[in-house]
Formats: sequence, C-alpha cells, structure tokens
Amino acid sequence: MDRDALLRTIRDEFLRAFVLAADRALPRAAATLLRSAETTLSATDQRRLLSAHHLFRECETELNKHLRHNLDLLLDRSFQTTYSTFSPALTDSFTTTELTQLDPTVHVDLLRINEVTARFRHAADNPLRDLTIRIARLFDQDRINERDNPFRPFLLSRALASAIDNIGQQADINTTLFDQLADDMRSEITVIYDAVNKLLASHGIAATTDHHEQMTIEVVARLFDFIRRDPQIPVDVRAQLARLQLLVLKIALRDNALLTDKNHPVRLLMNRIGAVSVGLNQTDPLGVHVIAEIRRVVDALLTDQREHADLFPVLLEQFDAFITQELRGSDSPVDLAVVALEKARHRTLHLARLKAGLAESLDGLNIDPFLDNFLTTTWIGAIERAERHSDTAGLHLRQLVPDLLWSIIPKHLPAQRQQLLGMLPGLVDILREGMLQAKMSGIERLDVLNWLVELHSRALRGAVAGGPDLMLDTLQQRFALFTNAPDRGTSTVPIAALEVAGADPHSDDFLIEALHETNAALVLLDPLLDPMLDPMLEQDAPESSVDVQTDTNSILARLRSGVSMTITLGTLPSSGRLHWIDHHTTTLLLQLDDHPAPSMLSVRLFLRLHSLGRAGFSETAPLFERAVHALI
Repeated sequence: MDRDALLRTIRDEFLRAFVLAADRALPRAAATLLRSAETTLSATDQRRLLSAHHLFRECETELNKHLRHNLDLLLDRSFQTTYSTFSPALTDSFTTTELTQLDPTVHVDLLRINEVTARFRHAADNPLRDLTIRIARLFDQDRINERDNPFRPFLLSRALASAIDNIGQQADINTTLFDQLADDMRSEITVIYDAVNKLLASHGIAATTDHHEQMTIEVVARLFDFIRRDPQIPVDVRAQLARLQLLVLKIALRDNALLTDKNHPVRLLMNRIGAVSVGLNQTDPLGVHVIAEIRRVVDALLTDQREHADLFPVLLEQFDAFITQELRGSDSPVDLAVVALEKARHRTLHLARLKAGLAESLDGLNIDPFLDNFLTTTWIGAIERAERHSDTAGLHLRQLVPDLLWSIIPKHLPAQRQQLLGMLPGLVDILREGMLQAKMSGIERLDVLNWLVELHSRALRGAVAGGPDLMLDTLQQRFALFTNAPDRGTSTVPIAALEVAGADPHSDDFLIEALHETNAALVLLDPLLDPMLDPMLEQDAPESSVDVQTDTNSILARLRSGVSMTITLGTLPSSGRLHWIDHHTTTLLLQLDDHPAPSMLSVRLFLRLHSLGRAGFSETAPLFERAVHALI
C-alpha cells in the first residue's frame, strides 16, 4: 500500500477509535456530573452541574456528531502541515476548509485546552511517542517531532472544545462540560493511539529509533513533565515554558551538550525565566508585565524558522534588559537609590584614583607631616568635588600641589625669592578656594593659612649654608601625570585605587551625601548585620578553600536582578526580590516585603550570611537543574 493510501486508512482508524472512545466517555461524564450535583452544598453549583448533566443526556447524539465533524476538519488542517515532504495529493483528496486550529470564537480558553492537551499527552506517553516515531518513519524523516504528527493530542482536546461550543451554551456551562468530558476521555486516549499503532505495525512501520534518539526523546519528555508540575513556578509561566518542549527536543537531538552542559544557551534562558518567576504575583503589575515578556520570548523562539539555539542568547540578553528596566523603574524608590549608589561609587572610585595618583608623585619626597596630611585628605577631597562635573574644573587645584610644595622650600637666590613673592597671592587664592570646596570650617582654614605664613617666612629667609635651589619647573614636571588631569573615561585605573574602592565601594560620607542629593531612602543592612555575625563565624569549622570557592562561584552566578531571596534580619526570615546588582558584583539592592524602602547589602556580607544559612535564594536550584535532579 502506498503512503497516501496508508495515511487515509490510518486517518479513518483514528476517527473511528475517537468516536468509539467518545461513545464510552459521554455516559460516564453525565453520570459523574449527576453524582457531583447530588453531593455539592452550593445551590449555584448544583444548578450548573445539573444543567450540564441534562445537556449531556439530551445532546449526546448531537455531541458525537460534532466531535467527529470537528476532528475531521482539524485532521484536514493537520495533514497540510505534516512534514515539508508531504504529498499534496493527499490533502487535495480531503475536504478543503479554512478552519484554523485557534478559532477565537471558542468559549473554552486556550490555556485550559493546553492543560487538557498536556494531560492527554501524559496519559498516552509511550503509545504517542511510538506513533510519532512511526509517522516520521513513514515520511522517511530522521527528525522526530510531535508537532509533525497529524494525530497529536492537541487535535483531540481542540475537537472536544469545538464540539461543546457548537451546542451554544453559556461559557460556565461550556467549561463544565469540557472539563468533565476531558477527564473521562483521558482513560481512552491510550486506546485510541494503541489502535493506530497496531494498524501501522501491521503494515510493517516499526516504532524504533537509534538508542541515542530514543533516550533523548524520553529525557526531554520527562524534563518537561517536571517543569509542567513544578510548584515553584507560577502556572502561567509553566504553560509558556511547556510550549518550548518540541523546540528543545529538536535542539537536543542535534546538540548533545544541551543535556550535559549547564551553560548551554537553552538552559541559561530557561533557568533565567524560572528564577525571575519564582514568588511572582501574577496579578500585580510586575507579574503581569513579566509574564507578558516571557510570552513574547517564547513566541519569538517558536516563530523562528531556524529551530536552533542561536536565538536563545539574544533573547536572554533582551529578557535581562527588560527585567532590569522593569525592576528599576523611573523615579521609583529603587531608581533613586540606584542613582545615589552609582553617584557614591563614582565619587569613591575617583577619590581613590586621586589618592593613588598623588601618592605615586609624592613617593620618595620628605614632606612636612602637616602638609602631607592636608594634601592627601583635605586637598584630594577638594579636587574630587571640583571635578564632579568636569575633569578640567579641578585642574588648577591639581597644579597647586607642586607649586605649594616648592613654595615652602628655602630660597637661597634672590631670583627664587622674588619668584615666590610674585606667586603667593594667586597661590593663596587657590588655596582658599579649595578649602571652601572641601567644606573646611573657618578655624580650620585659618590654621592652614597661619601654618603656611610661618613656612613661607622661613623659605624667604633661606638657609645659612644651603645648596642649589630646586627649580619650580623641575617639581612641576615630577607631578605632570597628576596635574594634567587624565580623562577618567579612558585612563588606566591604578591598582591601588581599585583595591581601595573594592574594599569600600561606597564611602559612607559619599553615600549619605548622594542619598540627600537624590532624595532617596535606603536601608543599610551591613551595619545592622555585621556585628551579629562575628560570634557566629567563630563557631564555624574551617572549610576547604576549593569547596568554598566553587560554592561562591555558583552563588555569584545566580545573583541576577529579579531573583527572589530570603534573608534573616532578626529571628524571622524576610522575603524579597533582588532589584539591582552593580556591574562589579559588590553591592545588592533588595526590596524586602516588610520594608517600604529598598535595602542595600554588600555581596561580601551576603556570602557570609549564605554560609550561615541566614540568606539564600527562594528557588531551591535553577529550573533545569531541578528537573535533571528529579529525573535522576
């Protein structure tokens, strides 16, 4: 028998088995509805259940007719999409129809249809897999894909929904009829697929694949069975992820790494979606927006004709950007706190850079202790403030450093003393400006000026047996790298500056100042929790440095914006969500459920809390890894 003729025979057998199954299921469904109506305590539910029971009894013949007709139409459409090599002669022989598989007039919602489809698929399991393999063999295809199976379970659940809709009842009655009939049909699904498999087997079409393909199909199916039932993921997100099963299977059949490599692009995207969705409230604005974005991501993957993993990293980057923007918002408490933190970090790093640059220029010089302290603290702070808006705004303050150092060195030659007298008015003016920039008090400024008058007096008197005078341009040349104010955006940051800023990325003074400027509220958790941890850490046994580093890396990899977290501040744990993490992975910004203002926590302290069991992720493990673990 040629393929087209065999397919017609299979089609007839599938229809016949379905109609017989419906004949058995309809009376059971009617009886179940009557029993439910008799036991319910709700008058409203009783009326609804009795109405549904009555319709099943009165319209059984009509329903059976609609079931066969609708499945017939769906099969027409399904055969037109079965593998690209399918002969058009077969579809031409069937009745032409414009029916789409997603008729918007059907009252039973698509999510409910998809849930029933998943239950039918689970009930059929091995027979469905065998039929999908046989269909692929019939078309000489190496690609095993349920979507190319013209008898896939979606057609059965869709036929049920359409047939019930044809009766023309109210939406709540339709839903009741659909749910009950679908429940009673579930035990019949295996019978339907067994009948079709038996027919194909009698024509020599075996359900065999090579061992690797069969194992991959089974593993992917079981992984997605876990995902569909995972209680940590909201129902709407599970439904979206379940749509990816066939695409993931196709990729897994071509790429073994998907099932073995934790960093495979498919796993990274699914894990990211899973992590963000944990603890998500599907009714609040954030939940609605995130689920809509997840749906967009899944739609993009399923409409991409290439059917490989190349699009997953692109969509992961887009999803990350969306989550970052959604959680930060515009002028929200989190956004204002982030602006303040970024300001404080920028200023802290710039101050550390200035200190490192000045220290390099001062290295080897014997400087008066008072002046050394003034330059490395007060004056550096004045330069930082001046350069907040422009690198060149503090240029004259930078250039004062070698001039000031030269001015207090004893002058032996009249020309040198004359040069000093000429530059003193300008030097003092700049000094006064910088001290005001550094917010020094009047008494502090006077102390500096009095000290400077005394040293300048000594310098002008010279020395009894002094050596040759140090030329001003020689000292200025020594400080050239510091006084030229290199561009902060392109210059190399000194290692010393990075070490200082890394240890304290947000100087307390800068942070308080930035919070005031941005009118932001922020709870600082480190000062609250640090003192509590030292006694606990003393009791901890030392761990292997290799184990600690491995665990730390895995924790850091999960610290991404949007993840749900728990942290114990007192005796009870608090839940929250990570809204922001800086680019240097040093600072976390959390929104705890019981705190109206965002909370800042250093990554350093989070790792310590995690090691003590006082902080962690609400998600027990990444989604794909949970599924693999459950499979094992």
